[in-house]
Amino acid sequence: MATILDAKRSVERALFGISGVTGVGINWNTLAIRVYVEKLSPAVERVVPRSIAGFPVEIIVTGAFAARAGNINLPDLYRRVRWRPVYGGVSGGHVLMTAGTIGAVVSDIESGEMMVLSNNHVFANGTMLQKPGASVGDAILQPAWLDAGSPVDTVATLERWVPLDLEGDNLVDCALARPISEGMFVPLIVGDAEPDGTLRCIAVKGTVAARGGETVHKYGRTTGHTSGEIIDADFTTCIKYSGADPLVFVDQILACIKVDGGDSGSLLLDDQDRAIGLVVASARADGVYYAIANKIRNVEAMLGIEFPDVQDDIYIPGFDAVGDPVGAVSGVPSLVWVAAGVILGAVVSRR
Repeated sequence: MATILDAKRSVERALFGISGVTGVGINWNTLAIRVYVEKLSPAVERVVPRSIAGFPVEIIVTGAFAARAGNINLPDLYRRVRWRPVYGGVSGGHVLMTAGTIGAVVSDIESGEMMVLSNNHVFANGTMLQKPGASVGDAILQPAWLDAGSPVDTVATLERWVPLDLEGDNLVDCALARPISEGMFVPLIVGDAEPDGTLRCIAVKGTVAARGGETVHKYGRTTGHTSGEIIDADFTTCIKYSGADPLVFVDQILACIKVDGGDSGSLLLDDQDRAIGLVVASARADGVYYAIANKIRNVEAMLGIEFPDVQDDIYIPGFDAVGDPVGAVSGVPSLVWVAAGVILGAVVSRR
């Protein structure tokens, strides 16, 4: 007799042939196959089977999943400004990409060198799938250009990435960048602000495999710190990228957590601050947010990286509106970058 995982894998491609189906997964608690849809309609209910290989089918509405570029939402101003040195969880991206999130600092397994992790579509401009691709050595900005970054804000150069497959299955959307100088990056992620404005910076305490049901949180450029729960750890989906038909991603994490455009590249952490996933795309339906994340151990294997052994969180001075107006050498972000980013973002959004 086929297992539920075998049954799910045998039909998922066929299910994606049904208009409006956005994903296929498993409810291990009830041993049901989950079919995720953009919206519920009589047509969808008629076509989606009630059972598959003897396993019941659950239909869940998520909206359509997309790898979205940054927008001008401003919950945490300090994530969109200029940081020196640079931490994870803040604005960054390829010189031709609007805005994403710098995920984390990692180590190259072969060389031991410090590298910077984010998505292909953040660091290698992977949303421009029908145009000339990125090249090794391309500039990575912090902040990203939508947040008033420019080539003078280059902090790293594109090192390598996993290409996106336009026709077959994708496992990851990830890329690495090489810092332009020693000490440019700190292997910590900007966390929450304390009441006195001090910022807690979080050490990633290793990695862990996704099982489903875990509480998770992320720190992203657009929506800041949000928390939620993994609802599917065996998720297959189609993600919409600019300039291409939706791409199929297999062996993904689906979490019920707030993520929006510009949060791509954020690390998904468990409640012990262990990396569990790399945020790729998001959707929203009936006021509920969903996020897709690559499993972090797949990312590690595909890129040949590991997380450095950093044990302790640190605390740094918070947002200082009267600090250096340029912020060129300060670890305290500058208000000028916030104002410039708001203006630039507003101009772009009206085009």
